[in-house]
Amino acid sequence: GFANFLWVLILSPFEALGWDLFQVCEVLGTVLGITCLVITARFTAWINGERKTFSHLWGAFWLATSPSFVLWAKSGLEQPLSSLLPIAGAFLLWLARDRFAHYPGPEEKKSLDRRYLYAGLLMGAGCMTRPELHLLAILVGLPLVLDAVRSRKITRAQWLYVAGILAIT
Repeated sequence: GFANFLWVLILSPFEALGWDLFQVCEVLGTVLGITCLVITARFTAWINGERKTFSHLWGAFWLATSPSFVLWAKSGLEQPLSSLLPIAGAFLLWLARDRFAHYPGPEEKKSLDRRYLYAGLLMGAGCMTRPELHLLAILVGLPLVLDAVRSRKITRAQWLYVAGILAIT
């Protein structure tokens, strides 16, 4: 058995082509790890704002200097993918949620609804990478629950986030 279904699915075509999976995993892990660092820096910049001091890069810097992050990124296992997907999903969801509050026009809401769906799809893909990421998908979506409780209604966008997760899992 395995607990990293999506990672096995991603590697299957390379196995079918007869490629050396150790090298494929190292390359994929490195690319996914670097992408995770970039998304982390963008996420931090969105939360704190970009400053001339480059303080928004500290999160990515500390992640890049973490021995366990670097080790697992090069290990050939699914860790870089399981790090990237929830961070990217949370960034997309919370960015869309913030913009949803500030741009109430119907055309903008349709565009933002898609972002909620994409965030759900990313979180659902994360759930297919590691089983414990189901809990993280719930925790990332908690602000949506608070929004629904405050407004006493569930929006289409909130349903789309959940639908994205369920569509994948």
